[in-house]
Amino acid sequence: MALAKDGWRDQLDQDLDCLRECTYVEEADEISLLIHNTVESQGLDAQIAYSRFRKILEKYQEQSQLLDPHLESMITPLSGLLMKSALEPSSNSIFVVQHVSKLLWSIASVRGYKVVVKFFPNEAANLEPVVKLLLKIEEEVGQDTQRREESNSIWEAQCILTLWLAQLVLIPFDLASVDSSISASTTSSGSWPPIVSKIMDMYKGHLSSPGSIRDMAALLLGRLLTRPDLQPALDDFLQWSRTALHSEGSQAHFLIPGVTYALAAIFSTGQRKQLLPFASQMWTDAAQLLSSRTTASSVVARKFATKLVQRIGLTFLPATVAAWRYQQSSVSINESLSNIRSVQPDSEVCDSVASDSVTSDVARNIQPSALSAPFQTEVSDPAYGMANGDLSRLALQPSPLVNATPVASPTSKACTTGSDRPVTASSRDNVAPKTSVKASGLSVDECKARDAMQQSSNSVAAAAEEAEDDDMDIPEEIEEVIEVLLTGVQDKDTVVRWSAAKGLGRITSRLPQELGDDVVESVIELFSPSESDTAWHGGCLALAELARRGLLLPSRLNAVAPLVAEALQYDVRRGPHSVGAHVRDAAAYVCWAFARAYTAADMLESVAVLAPALLVTACYDREVNCRRAASAAYQESVGRQGNVPHGIDILTAADYFTLSSRTQAYLTVAPFIAQFPEYKQALADHLLSTKLSHWERSLRELTSKALAALVPTQPGFLQTTAVDTLLPLCLNSILEVRHGAALGVAELTLALHCQGQPLDTERQCGVAAVVPAIEKARLYRGKGGELMRGAVCRLVECLALAKLPLTPAQHKQLHSSIDENLRHPTASIQSAACSALAAFTATYMPTGDAEAINRTSDKYLGLLIDPNVAVKRGAAAALGALPTWLLEPVSRQILAGLAAATQVEEDPDDRDAETRVAAVKALAVVAHKLYGPCLEAADCDASQTATTAAAADPAAAVLLREHVLKALLAAVEDYSTDNRGDIGSWVREAAVIEMPQCLVLLCTLDQEHVKVDHEDQADMTHLVVQALLKQSVERIARLREAALDKLRELISQQYHLPPIAAVKHLQTATATPEAETAALSSADQGLLGVSGLLAIPEYRRAVLEGLVASIGGLDASLCKEASAAFVHTLTAADPEGEGNQLLPDVAQALIDLWDQHARSPRLATPILRTAEVLLSQTHILVLEKDLSNTLGTILELTKIECQQCKDVPRLCAAVSLLCQLISCAKPVSSSALQSLLALMVNRYPKVRKQAAEQLYVRLMTVEDTGLYSEELLDQAYDIITEIAWDGPLESVQSAQAQLLNLFELKSGIDAASSMQRPGMSSTKRTDENASYQALINDGSRL
Repeated sequence: MALAKDGWRDQLDQDLDCLRECTYVEEADEISLLIHNTVESQGLDAQIAYSRFRKILEKYQEQSQLLDPHLESMITPLSGLLMKSALEPSSNSIFVVQHVSKLLWSIASVRGYKVVVKFFPNEAANLEPVVKLLLKIEEEVGQDTQRREESNSIWEAQCILTLWLAQLVLIPFDLASVDSSISASTTSSGSWPPIVSKIMDMYKGHLSSPGSIRDMAALLLGRLLTRPDLQPALDDFLQWSRTALHSEGSQAHFLIPGVTYALAAIFSTGQRKQLLPFASQMWTDAAQLLSSRTTASSVVARKFATKLVQRIGLTFLPATVAAWRYQQSSVSINESLSNIRSVQPDSEVCDSVASDSVTSDVARNIQPSALSAPFQTEVSDPAYGMANGDLSRLALQPSPLVNATPVASPTSKACTTGSDRPVTASSRDNVAPKTSVKASGLSVDECKARDAMQQSSNSVAAAAEEAEDDDMDIPEEIEEVIEVLLTGVQDKDTVVRWSAAKGLGRITSRLPQELGDDVVESVIELFSPSESDTAWHGGCLALAELARRGLLLPSRLNAVAPLVAEALQYDVRRGPHSVGAHVRDAAAYVCWAFARAYTAADMLESVAVLAPALLVTACYDREVNCRRAASAAYQESVGRQGNVPHGIDILTAADYFTLSSRTQAYLTVAPFIAQFPEYKQALADHLLSTKLSHWERSLRELTSKALAALVPTQPGFLQTTAVDTLLPLCLNSILEVRHGAALGVAELTLALHCQGQPLDTERQCGVAAVVPAIEKARLYRGKGGELMRGAVCRLVECLALAKLPLTPAQHKQLHSSIDENLRHPTASIQSAACSALAAFTATYMPTGDAEAINRTSDKYLGLLIDPNVAVKRGAAAALGALPTWLLEPVSRQILAGLAAATQVEEDPDDRDAETRVAAVKALAVVAHKLYGPCLEAADCDASQTATTAAAADPAAAVLLREHVLKALLAAVEDYSTDNRGDIGSWVREAAVIEMPQCLVLLCTLDQEHVKVDHEDQADMTHLVVQALLKQSVERIARLREAALDKLRELISQQYHLPPIAAVKHLQTATATPEAETAALSSADQGLLGVSGLLAIPEYRRAVLEGLVASIGGLDASLCKEASAAFVHTLTAADPEGEGNQLLPDVAQALIDLWDQHARSPRLATPILRTAEVLLSQTHILVLEKDLSNTLGTILELTKIECQQCKDVPRLCAAVSLLCQLISCAKPVSSSALQSLLALMVNRYPKVRKQAAEQLYVRLMTVEDTGLYSEELLDQAYDIITEIAWDGPLESVQSAQAQLLNLFELKSGIDAASSMQRPGMSSTKRTDENASYQALINDGSRL
């Protein structure tokens, strides 16, 4: 079953190539240039460089280690600017510090402050200037109100300077020696230097800040106050902190977390002998804090309090390493590979692995960020003594591990090491490296024997250390600390649980074996069914920490492994969803930690339990992060343990990328793994017991298909046990259980039939009786009835496809169930019922049965006129699902009935777009079944085309033309709307998809039997092409793209069709986008190409109508693109306009379209806007002498649109068009001006204001034309600017009269009719824009 050698190796190379995309900083030169410019400008250009600098660094957030080679060149120059600003203050020092600090904080936020601070200057002389600079910033922020309001822009400077100061306070000199404010005569041994007071006072205030400055302040105070020369300052701060911890009020919610964090930093950094006198009192305060209301409502406070508790607990215990902890022996890579050979006999694969030096990580599951991350384990854990500064107590010796290759952690939390300092792979255990064994392929038993000998050699030293542990005096507070931490691992917030888990590991590492074993037992007790999900999650984190530190002894692995396997499947229903993803992710982390912590011999029995559980999670978990985490843990086990059956083969299939898709994991990866006998049963059991009853519907449906995919690997189990298990569950009282069981029975029945191993007679009878039993139990009713209907339809379909025998009663009941579901208003149920009907009629209805025709074709045909829209919709869809022999006897009636169902009903209450969509699709399907090739002819010769009886009907061409193609062409013009918007677009889309093939069907009829009119075929071809062209430039993107695809498809089949007009131009217009323009969507490309067909007379009207709808739509970007394409086409032939015949032709076509759609709710406004584009962005006015009649016609049509119009967008479009016509010669300009002045007293203020503004602008553009005198224009400007045209109507009427007199115009009847006449103010009018239907009609132009 193993994959081929070259196959998995090639796939591995492809994945590694994919991951190598980011192996260095591509923008290193650009970063250097930005920093160089900043330094050259003395920091003044830092603000300009910040945006780009930040964007570059964010790219490496997941692979920050790539920045390491460049950190010194980035940080040193920038920190030099800070040092210069501190040593040589100037007027712009604050500005420079603020923006340079932003650059440095960007680096720190990506790479981490612990790495960045190493490159800061650490001369003792810098300490006082940095403090002064910080005080100056504090002073300016405190005094300047504007600066205080903008303090959020200076916090990076405070953080960076505080971080620098935290490094400087570690200088190995008395701080009094660097404080220039004091002299030798004024120093006192009982106090601390003034500079320390300044720092403490400043950062006590920052501890109440909720931002990053709080964390930096805690770090600084922790390092400062634990200096040996500042013991009095430490005493003072601890006394102040005790008062702060008991403070109340609104400020306490911010102060308490900061103070707690500072105390945790002090106990983490200081020496044990220095802090032990305060430990008892601080423990009392910390315990009270954890039970206070502040921590109950603040996750940050609980997190920091948990950190403080564990640090205090470590202070109570001597800084020793537990002698009883597990010590892993060294293992070579060749030994791991030898173990792989012992459990995986495929020598070809193993040899290839050995020859290529494949290490523990097969680099399949590794995320790109983890592939190049340095491997880290513990070296300086505070739990081993360094937490309290007692370095002399701990002398760790290096201990080689199995491998030192980078590994992807199964969880983001698990990526940390659990300690507070960087760690290395060289000192995992406190033992000397054991003698390396010869790479000769030792067996597991030989490994055990070797380990026993090595452990025996150290038994004397271990016994002495254990005796010392037994004499250790454990303070009473330790038990309370452990109890608090055990409570913390059950906290409701993950960060608290994670901190508590690390604390348990640290403290347990200092306890004697007996007490340590009690802690482990308490953690194991968290894995109880009665415990919450947070307890399970915290327990997993604690187990992983204990295992990593060697505190979970191998003797407990056999008891812990089943619990971890159970945690890998943890999923608890909570209302409409479930919880448990975090538990499963943490359980994968436990497995990952086990693989790294224990030898193959110790893990031998546990691997048999954990490996199947990991693969089940990797394949079938709902969450992608859990699937990947389980796969990473499995990969770690394969690489480090070497005793996982078929590990290499599985890793090549179940990798980071293949598991990203749930469908692929279920239907491809899992069946491959199921080929191996060690895992197939676990996979099948999990699907049956868990996933088929999952709370998510889509997952149950996918699970049923996944169960069927396992049939080839274990048909016997699924044929017997699985079916026997699922059949009773189909009537279960729980909805999810019975729904999943019904789907599982359906898919298994079909899969077993396809595999050639059908169910036995007894089980066939049981499956056939499921549907009647469900109906008898009335499971269609109540909650989940719709789900069961869909499942029953799928079950009926699978029964029919599997050809299960049915009794007459069952046959009738199943058919009745299908009919009932066809009447259901839910679209998904009707679709499932149609699929079931197609399979049912094909299997259980013999050809030539007249009664069957009555029960199906005639019945559904009659239901096409049912007043219930759901019944009508289901009947239309059902006709499309019937086989050909049931359609042929009533073919003409069916075509006529479906054609009638595609039409929009006259009564708005009877309209149903979904019915029309179903009718359009069914009409095309029926046409293909009746008049297309006979796909059901069993004995048809492959070289011949079999035809149906209907296709030989002499009137077939007439039926196709009249009932099919004309109905589809009418459906393409369906622009009906309702409260959902343009629902007619669903019908148009269906018609666009079906038309081309129906046209090809008409043109390929057998002319020996059918009377064919070639002229009619040519006309229909032309109409179809026009309809597709129109839709290819309309306003809905999905329709434009579908129409373009179908146009290309139709052109590719032109040899079946009559000659298409200008086919070469069509091919050019609809060509696939070139590489240089491929960034544009296909729909946008269509606007550019198809608009060029305006030059083709045969397609001009269709293309223009589609462009008009796009130009006048409400989508601004589409309007812009369509207008640009329209103008480009009109001006490309003759940019100057003279001699350009296309402009007059398009103008006339627009007028003809306008005549047809005058005052149309859908096209009136778009036509006005298109006409305005035509006049303003082309050179049509150059041809004014030749187009005087055309311009006059446009003016008259505009006046008609304005008459009694209450549509504000239409009136505004008319205003813009009239302003363009003012530039024409008289009498068009005078009439246009007269109409525009009439709109200036329109009832709508927005129209009046826009008319006045655009008139003012237009008059300024005609100053040089001599159309009006300069004096007259000045008077007009004065009148227009003096009046608020959106004010009361009475105030603007006099101004309008002045303009009429000025231009010697009269109030035109047509134009004046659009304004409110005097004396009609009391008449009540109905504003159509006040109705919701008006909004829908306006939205239909989208």
